[in-house]
Order: sequence, then C-alpha cells, then structure tokens
Amino acid sequence: MTTSSSNSYDRIPLTDSIIKASITSNGLLLKNQSSIFLNSVNASSNGCFPSCFSSATATASSSKLDLNYDSNGEVLIPYRNILWIDTAAKHSTVSSSTTSSKDLLPESSLNDNIFQLNYVLRDAENSIAKPFKINIDIENKLNETNDNIISNIMGKSYKDSQPGKSVLVIVNPNSGQGKAIKLYHTEVEPILKIANYKIDILKTLYNKHAEEFVKELDINKYDMIICASGDGIPHEVINGLYLRKDRAQAFNKLVITQCPCGSGNAMSLSCHH
Repeated sequence: MTTSSSNSYDRIPLTDSIIKASITSNGLLLKNQSSIFLNSVNASSNGCFPSCFSSATATASSSKLDLNYDSNGEVLIPYRNILWIDTAAKHSTVSSSTTSSKDLLPESSLNDNIFQLNYVLRDAENSIAKPFKINIDIENKLNETNDNIISNIMGKSYKDSQPGKSVLVIVNPNSGQGKAIKLYHTEVEPILKIANYKIDILKTLYNKHAEEFVKELDINKYDMIICASGDGIPHEVINGLYLRKDRAQAFNKLVITQCPCGSGNAMSLSCHH
C-alpha cells in the first residue's frame, strides 16, 4: 500500500491573477470579475491538463462548463462547489505574468490577506467534475480574522459533512481492460487532492485481496473506502467488513463508495440512476 503523492494536485494550474470576491449567502461572488474569471477558466481548460485529464475534459471551454450566475449576471461559485480554502501564502505564489488590468491585484500583494480557493466545475456535456484553483481577495471581510473567514466558508461548503477526510482507495489494476489506474489518477485523484484528502492506495494483486485487507483494516485510520474498479472490489470490501467481529462498528464508521473504472459498471449504473 502506498500513500498518494501530490503530483496530480501540482498539475492543476493556479490562475495567474488574483480575483476580487465577496462572501454571500449562496457562495463566493466574483463581482465585476466575470470576464477575468472566464478567461482564467478557459486558459486552464484549454491544454493545461494534458496529463491530468482525458482529452474529452481537457478541451472543454467555459461555454461547456456548468457555471452559476447571480441575478446581475455575475459569476457565483456556490458553496457546494468549494472543496478547500486557505491563505494563499501557504501555497504557491502567483506566476509572473501580465497583471496590467485595473481589476487585477499586483503579484506583490500576495500575503495572508489573499486566499487560495480550490473548487470544481461540472462539464455540462459529460457531467465530469473539473478541479480549479484561484487566488482571491475577499472584499467584505469586515473585521473578521482569516481563521474565522476560512471556518465560515468551509462550514457552509461542508454543511453536512467533514472536510479533509482520510480515505483508502482500492484499485484493481485489471479493471476496465487495464485502464482503472489511469482513470483513477486522471479523473478522481485530482479532486481528492484539491479537497485536501489524505489518501492511501492499495492495488489489488489477486482475487479477494481487498476482502482480506479490509478484514484486518484499522478502521480508525479512515473515513472512507473508495473502490476504483468494476463491480468486484466493492463486493470484496463489503464481504471483508462483514467478516469482522466489529462489523457493525465498521459499517457505521466507514463510507464505502465506488469510482466506476470497470468495463460495464453495472452496480454504479444501478445505484446512481
């Protein structure tokens, strides 16, 4: 079993400008920033994800993304789309590029008052979520501390859940005619990374490997088990947990989900449609 590296996260480009935003009851409003935001999205979408996304998603433009607007036509990032926010100073700095527009803040202003926002947008054509990162300057902070602002936004974004979960990903390398690992690393892992999940990966080596593994698993280490496979691995995981003496506790503690990486994915189709 391996701990996932940050490579897929690092390949998600950070937009080269700092965008002004306001906190609203429904999300973060990019007031008078729509054109700048859409240009940033287009720059990130067109050719910037060659090793991180499939060609189908890499070529999507903002016109194909499921964007939200307020009544004045300004771009709104709903709380449900926000995966993580922190002070930008803890992350990479903005790259050196043109910031001549009056709507952009100079690179030198990157400090504890600038936030890095990690979020997703849905591709309207194929419903695949795409991760993005932007630096924002929140205008209506009033006298709130950065910690309070972050806590407020994260609390609204994870209203019924807990951020930064610890997950065990079980991948069957043979699923999907051998494409399961690539599908996981290109379509799933970038979103887990941008949400600041702690990830361990188990690649199964033989039949019932997953069943044996979860039967002896320390369930206190994880919040979730993600099966990147066809129908077989979820069955093995459920069977393995059922064979435990503390199975009731295990089923109550762990969320078990599937990222369909098989050929037919009949179980996912049955569960989600």
